[in-house]
Order: sequence, then structure tokens, then C-alpha cells
Amino acid sequence: MSKAQTALYGGLDLHSDNTFCALLDEKRNVVFEQRLPNDINTIRQALEPHQKRIVKLAVESTYNWYWLVDGLQDSGYDVRLANPAKIKSNIGLKHADDQTDARYLAQLLTLDILPEGYIYPRETRGVRDLMRKRGQMVQDRTNEAQRLAGLCARQTGQDLSARKILAADLPELFHQHTPSIRMAEASKEHIAFINQQIKALEKHILAELPDQDAYALLMTVPGIGNVLARCILLETGPITRFKSAGHYASYCRAVPRQHSSNGKKKDEGEGK
Repeated sequence: MSKAQTALYGGLDLHSDNTFCALLDEKRNVVFEQRLPNDINTIRQALEPHQKRIVKLAVESTYNWYWLVDGLQDSGYDVRLANPAKIKSNIGLKHADDQTDARYLAQLLTLDILPEGYIYPRETRGVRDLMRKRGQMVQDRTNEAQRLAGLCARQTGQDLSARKILAADLPELFHQHTPSIRMAEASKEHIAFINQQIKALEKHILAELPDQDAYALLMTVPGIGNVLARCILLETGPITRFKSAGHYASYCRAVPRQHSSNGKKKDEGEGK
């Protein structure tokens, strides 16, 4: 194979406003590298002269990878999502920057040892993110309820749940203490607003993801309802991506992690 025909492997170090691209050949020689703005058309144009030689591209799994991975896949590239939790970047380097990071991703591709993350199918990625947003709002509601319970405990000495506080006569409960009443009313309105938003999100989720056989099976488990069943399936994705039940249990953090040396525990991890 001539030099002009040698395969290329690319590493893209993605940031909030720019992407550093590096293309390496099979001998890990740098063929192209450049910092580019986060614009898919600009990145496509920069890679286009080398497209026929590019075998794979690696993009680190940052918070903002959707647009880049989707755009490159639409252009026909074989894109791999690098798992940053499993990459010990730049081992032994005294100096590391965007250039070395991009090159390192490409080097891992040339050696076929890139730890890969899962590229969730875009067809259901949106509804999965809706479900995650719902989870955030449920957590916000819990935090507000805890603040309300704390307010009641400070001002009245009573250990009451947020539900009981919201059902009570607030002026009477807080002994006509105006600041406390105003704070409790604000919490009450906030919780009501969050409840409204949660129900709106659930309506969209249920509409976009109708019942299927897999959901029917999950619904046979005590304690699992329509929303939780969808949450489990959306976070799981295609079950075939897991090699075994043990891999799936580990993904769900249902398997304790333990490191030992000389009979002594060093790190249990995954406390949650």
C-alpha cells in the first residue's frame, strides 16, 4: 500500500467551543491536526480531503458530544465514543494539552485498544433525556420538600413531613410568624409548579414511548409502574449490548466493587 493510500485514524478532543482534530497513519505519524470551531460543516470540510483514508474517528464522551458524533456519522464516518473513565490519558507525559489528547485518542484507535462508550441511538435519545429531566425535577421537588420540613422544625420544633405541612393551615402552624409563612407559601407554590412540570413531561414520555412487550414484562415486577418501566428500558437501551447478566448488573451499579491486596481491602467504591 502506498503512502497516499495508508489508513488514517482520527482523535477529536472536544471542548465547549472548539475541537482539536488529529489524524494519524498506521505508524502513528501525524498527517493532519488543527483546532477547529464547534461547527459541524467546518469540521467536515477539514476532514473531507482525507475522508477516503479515514478508517475510524474517536470522540471523547463529553457532555456535548451529540452534535459532533451525529454529524460525523451522517457524513459516513465510523465514529467511536471514547470512555474517559477508562482512559488513563497521557501516561508518562510531563506535558499534556489538547494536541496530545487528540493524538492519544487516535493512537488508541491505531492499536485497537480504545475503551469505548455506548453511542445511544438518536431515535430514542431524546425521550431518554426527557426521562432524565423528569428525574432531575423529582429530585428538585424532594429538595424543596426537605427545605420546607427543615423550616418547620426550626420555627416550631415539630418533625412533620412536607405533605402534612402543605395540608396544614400555614399561619396557624407557624404561629402567625410572617417570614416563615411567606417561605412556606413559596415552597408550596414551587412544589406545585414542579408537580405540574413532571406531569407534563410524563405525558410526552408516555406518548413517545408506547407500551411494548418489554414494558409488559417489567410491569409484572411489584413496585414498577408505567414511568419506572420506561425509565429502566430507556437507560438500558438495547439489552444485546451487554455481554451477560453480570455486565448488566454492574452497569446498574448493583454489584459492589472491591479491590484487595495481601488480603486487605483497598477500595470498595460504588457506594451508591
